[in-house]
Amino acid sequence: MMTEFENIRIVEDGSVGQIKTLSEFSVFDCYAKKWSDKPKVIFRNIMLCGLYPNKDFCMGEIRDTEKDYRRLNPLLPEGDDKPWFLDLASGARTDGRFTFARDTTIGKLYYGQPDKDQWKRIIYGSIMHTGCKKLVYKQMKYIVVDDEAKNQNGNPQDDPINGFHWRTGDSHAKASGALMNLLEITRNDDGSPLDGEIPIQFRACLPSRNGQPGWVGKGTVSYNPHCDEKGIDLVIPLSSLKGNKPELGNYEGKLLIGTVFEAEERRTKLGWMIWQWFAFSTLEDDLIISKLHERCQKLSAAFNSIQNLAEILQLDQKESDKLLQELQEPVETDDYKSPVLRIIKADKKGLLLLHPYIIERVRDGIKEMWLNLAKSCGVRFYSLMAQPDENLAHYHVVQPDGTIVGQKVFCAGSLPEGEYIVYCNPMRHWGDIQLWENKHEGIYQNAIGTMAAPKLLLLSLGRDTDGDFVQLIKSSKYPFLRDAIANFDKPPVVAKLPKVALTGNLQQIAINSMTDLTGVVASLLGRARAANAEQIVLKIPPGGEQKQEKEMRIIEFLSQELQIAVDSLKSAYPNNEAGLKAVTDFLNSINAAAPWLKDFKDESCYRNHPCAVDEDAQDTVSRIVKIVNSYYREPSFGAPVSPRDFLNVLFDDVPHDPEQYQHALSERARYRTEMAAASNLAAKQAGGDAGLAGQLR
Repeated sequence: MMTEFENIRIVEDGSVGQIKTLSEFSVFDCYAKKWSDKPKVIFRNIMLCGLYPNKDFCMGEIRDTEKDYRRLNPLLPEGDDKPWFLDLASGARTDGRFTFARDTTIGKLYYGQPDKDQWKRIIYGSIMHTGCKKLVYKQMKYIVVDDEAKNQNGNPQDDPINGFHWRTGDSHAKASGALMNLLEITRNDDGSPLDGEIPIQFRACLPSRNGQPGWVGKGTVSYNPHCDEKGIDLVIPLSSLKGNKPELGNYEGKLLIGTVFEAEERRTKLGWMIWQWFAFSTLEDDLIISKLHERCQKLSAAFNSIQNLAEILQLDQKESDKLLQELQEPVETDDYKSPVLRIIKADKKGLLLLHPYIIERVRDGIKEMWLNLAKSCGVRFYSLMAQPDENLAHYHVVQPDGTIVGQKVFCAGSLPEGEYIVYCNPMRHWGDIQLWENKHEGIYQNAIGTMAAPKLLLLSLGRDTDGDFVQLIKSSKYPFLRDAIANFDKPPVVAKLPKVALTGNLQQIAINSMTDLTGVVASLLGRARAANAEQIVLKIPPGGEQKQEKEMRIIEFLSQELQIAVDSLKSAYPNNEAGLKAVTDFLNSINAAAPWLKDFKDESCYRNHPCAVDEDAQDTVSRIVKIVNSYYREPSFGAPVSPRDFLNVLFDDVPHDPEQYQHALSERARYRTEMAAASNLAAKQAGGDAGLAGQLR
């Protein structure tokens, strides 16, 4: 492993500073028992390398269907005199990649020494690998609190040691103004902080020193003026700490803390999961279908003109920008804008419009537009980061089963007050689309890019406050959707099940952590809904934690299984695989087909052919796909042009020597090799899992 490490001291004595790292992890083939020729994994500004820039780490790779835990036994590359040991899960464990450390491991120092705690190194190991936009350190005073604690009168009091309530939440911390300013990235043009408060998703750790345990944490953090008043830099709840958990109380130490991203107003495309719960006529009444026809007509008419298609891509970008401009304080970054659009905009004379790179990227962009129309009808919602505010809980009562009775109120200060349609993905059932009221009340009125709500209200959507985003739009924009939501039947009750620790040795835990059935269960739910079969009662066989056969509606069973699958990345609570197989067999027996589910993931869908669909299907999503297919035309740009044809046009007056030319050819070859490997990995992921996942599809 090679790490470029830069320590920028903000305070000369080293008490405050910023770290920048750029690391390369080689990939080790655990079958061939040698270094792989696959591209190295690049990490920027991760805590692992900020803490240990001189330590050797690599990525051990196995198949994601592997069941033999011995494949993850210590590695001994040829010519190396020291073994490499499995240490942590990387951010790609579901793809079969895990972090190995040479000679000695560091995971136990942060996640716990006892055998019973080793599962945390796998389930939460990715915290150490999260790329941060900014990684800073600071000698600080901090307090560890319990966000669920209450005083003797039953009122919230997260800090029983100091007898104070800091208003922390589920994986949500509070910080001083100085620490928030240190973490913030977005600034005014003069470099000063923005007027509004910007909550941040963070990663944090107390470094282990001299073999003493450290800790790691994640979640969101926002400003609390009481921190300034009391001279406290950070108040962090136990729910944010994912390994070692210090006792509640006051501490001092130099912490490493990183900004993953700031809260911001995003815009998001909807997906098929939301439309499946509405009648097609409802979309017609809200003019969604008529606008879909208009969008398809414009796109279809430009099929053989690179100039017209490029213009449509730019118009699509402007349309999405316009949605953000309706906000009081719009936020837009270049991250959302395609580099190709910037090239086209800058190419005043159109010299590059027929360049193969531009044509291929335009093809990709047009394919995504067709796919977006088929999945979402081109409809976009706002997307804001969820934050906790129990000040708004008095508007409703939460029943024992989690049902909310009363007004569902949130605060998004950057959006106008009023009623909103809110939803999130993945959707477990129609109850994950709700009507909430935006009131400018509580502690987040001046926050940027956030929507604040009580913890249990957010949980009714399956959301928490460790960085989740919620999608929303003013209900007056779609009044017929609004009325349909208001008249939905009572949804199935989905229990938030307890987290279960993975068992076995570290290798066994790693092997068992790779299965993620979220996509499988969502697809089964889509098939059942498309066949209008979600209310059918089946005898669900025992499996997972279900010990006896049980009669259940398909929607009840799949909703709970989807929640279990979503939680599987942080819990070993098992899915009922026998039950999922029973649902699959039933859907197969009634020919419940939704071919678009698989074709949406096919790279050639809307690039070379229209999306697969049952022409006789009458469910809403199938009807949307059929409309889009009726307009689809594969782009045609005439005979291909070689990049070499542009050499004289673009670079005739640029001098170069043979060495530069050979270097350029070498870099091109390396780029092609790495892109081919990345493309193969993407194709593998799009193709789906083998084993159980493949059977259930």
